Amino acid sequence: MTNGQAAPLFHYAFAISDIGRSRDFYVGKLGCREGRSTDHWIDFDLFGHQLSAHLGQPPGAACEGQVDGHAVPIPHFGAILELAQFWTFAERLRRAGIAFLMEPGLRFEGKPGEQATMFFLDPDGNALEFKAFVRPGEVFTKQDDAGMAPAGPVFSATSIKVCPMTQPALHALAPELESFDSEPYYQVIGHELELFAAAARKKLPVLLKGPTGCGKTRFVEYMAWKLGRPLVTVACHDDLTSADLVGRYLLAGEETVWLDGPLTAAVRAGAICYLDEVVEARKDTTVVIHPLTDTRRVLPVEKRGELVRAPDDFLLVVSYNPGYQSVLKELKQSTRQRFVALDFDYPPPELEAGIVARETGIALTVAAQLVQVAGLTRNLKGQGLDEGASTRLLVHAGHLIAAGVSPRLACEAAIGRALSDDDEAVASVDDLIRAVF
Repeated sequence: MTNGQAAPLFHYAFAISDIGRSRDFYVGKLGCREGRSTDHWIDFDLFGHQLSAHLGQPPGAACEGQVDGHAVPIPHFGAILELAQFWTFAERLRRAGIAFLMEPGLRFEGKPGEQATMFFLDPDGNALEFKAFVRPGEVFTKQDDAGMAPAGPVFSATSIKVCPMTQPALHALAPELESFDSEPYYQVIGHELELFAAAARKKLPVLLKGPTGCGKTRFVEYMAWKLGRPLVTVACHDDLTSADLVGRYLLAGEETVWLDGPLTAAVRAGAICYLDEVVEARKDTTVVIHPLTDTRRVLPVEKRGELVRAPDDFLLVVSYNPGYQSVLKELKQSTRQRFVALDFDYPPPELEAGIVARETGIALTVAAQLVQVAGLTRNLKGQGLDEGASTRLLVHAGHLIAAGVSPRLACEAAIGRALSDDDEAVASVDDLIRAVF
């Protein structure tokens, strides 16, 4: 092949009745990337293959094939995915409200060609099937003595064990792609929306710096909603390995199957991958993100000998708290200089009071008093407290107050005892609380 194309790509053209409605379905629900378009047609990137939807008269089912006594609409099209990718995609479709003609499930269990499959229609009645083989090398393997050597996908309700999405052991371990149907509440403080959106357009990774509980995670959720992209969040910790991020082989019955890790799943899906508190992860683990954060935009999956190329919509976002930095937990320059960095801090008092009131439903005057307590504790940072009260702790206190707990008792439980186990430090915070309430 030429121009860097590693394998032939499939092209399929079909008829639709409305470009806008098809865009909402294929881009908004299936997660395809939109390609070129005119007033008469639009292209979609379906897992790297080209779909061309042209205005015309959708044919619907031209005929029906009979498989084990069950009618199958002909024609239909789709893609063969990896197993973990299949379950992740199926969950995305469920969240998008797709009505399945054939529920996601397994067929030919224990036989050659064992596979997961699902079947549904687009808004114009064009039939789609997506499948994933338990053993990828058996895509064209014939069934033993059953006399079945299908030239294309077939469906038989008697040969498929329908597995609810909460049941398959592999799916229970598969990374979750979170999507947001409604707008998450976020109070804009400065130019963070503009900078993040520009970085996303230019496919630049983003680093969020700021104290704990100041809104970094909520900001990422808000931007995932605003950009219309799924979100995969990873809470980093000392024991996080590269296999936890990239994936590993697991036993499924008597078979060994591959399960994508959250980073790989996000790359394949063109999602936002958010590594929260990235400095908590081992240094040899974070190196795995380096090829994704430069012009290569690839993820090497060494155990499979695979190089996963990131689609345009994939975005890597990491966060850390500079206040927790030490010699042992510091973001290396070889990592941090790959990112566009955004500074976060606690909002100005009037905005923070509005956030607490909006999140908890308490009176703005009471929220302002909570912010006053927080400001006093933040002045004690490094003088008995490692950190002052975060906006998150104020929201916790606000919820307790909204539930009928007295403000002083709510602050003692949600702020004082949460900040420290040291008796003297807790007593100092209690004095500050009594000074306000």
